[in-house]
Amino acid sequence: MAVIGTTAIAITDASTTATNAASTATVANSTVNNAVTLANQKNKAYTSTSAPTSTSGYVSGDLLYVLSSGVVTAMYCYTGSACTKYTQDAATISVGTLSALSANLGNVTTGNLSGVNVYGAKYYAGTPSTNANNTASVYPPHY
Repeated sequence: MAVIGTTAIAITDASTTATNAASTATVANSTVNNAVTLANQKNKAYTSTSAPTSTSGYVSGDLLYVLSSGVVTAMYCYTGSACTKYTQDAATISVGTLSALSANLGNVTTGNLSGVNVYGAKYYAGTPSTNANNTASVYPPHY
């Protein structure tokens, strides 16, 4: 009978070990499922050749870029209920060369300015002189 008792203890130990392993596996499975759910909720960036027409499959914060020949022509952000068109602020753009057919530039400071036609109401050239109050440099106008 001593042999049977020893075997019963060994079976009990094996059963406890198996139960503990099953519990650990359940916790690990739950952790993996939580990680997959979290990863699926992370923001993504999408590209298309046209503006979004559906909101299906997007997560709040996803970015959608509209491309034409590899150039981004529009950007949208999914807000959780709609794709909202965004505009890039000039202060956040860094470019080496700017190319445009037309531009409203306001005041421009430049080292050299080249062009085919330059139009304006007044053209200033030459060496600046000091105004009567000695407070600013004044260029003589050329009409």
